[in-house]
Amino acid sequence: MLAARRAGVSVRRTAELAGLSPDTVQRWLAEARAAGRRRVLQLADQSADPFRRGWALADRAALAADPADAPQHSDGKSAVALLHVAYASALARDPGLAPDEDLLAAAREAAVAATEALPVTATVPQVAAAADFGRIDAAFARLDAAAAALLAGDLAALAPHLRRVRGGDPARWRHAARALLSVPRTTVPRPLPEPDAPEARHG
Repeated sequence: MLAARRAGVSVRRTAELAGLSPDTVQRWLAEARAAGRRRVLQLADQSADPFRRGWALADRAALAADPADAPQHSDGKSAVALLHVAYASALARDPGLAPDEDLLAAAREAAVAATEALPVTATVPQVAAAADFGRIDAAFARLDAAAAALLAGDLAALAPHLRRVRGGDPARWRHAARALLSVPRTTVPRPLPEPDAPEARHG
């Protein structure tokens, strides 16, 4: 159904081809758009939480990558856990590094707003890749820098938080954890091409 709409087939013709009513096609398109919005909200919420941010950064790197490059962005649970340890340690040393909650709330809304103009035929990964997390990342700039400094130094300084990392020597995951912190600098929202048919934007 989405493939037909992406090809510029009208809602009515798509419904005829699928043996469905136009209302059903419209409802399914709306559900697909809602799924994309939920995915962006999930990534925005994770990106704005220092104890879930690592998962969002890993997902965002994978979404921004070309399919052939995607495997190199699979950083693993231990790398994400090590990054979260660095965040926890940095906040324990200086609670003032925590981003302002009101600022983050507005930044989350901005991430979602960046996807509102996309065609209804956009897939969930496409919608997520087009979201703009720049304001969230800007709010985390100081905390990200502090975490990067800790990861670049003696990992023993992260104790007692290191007990959260499982799977061997934490030093093994240092590079991957630091690479996650480069995601805000190396990924940008990926725009979608304009649909071939004007109707594809409106249904």
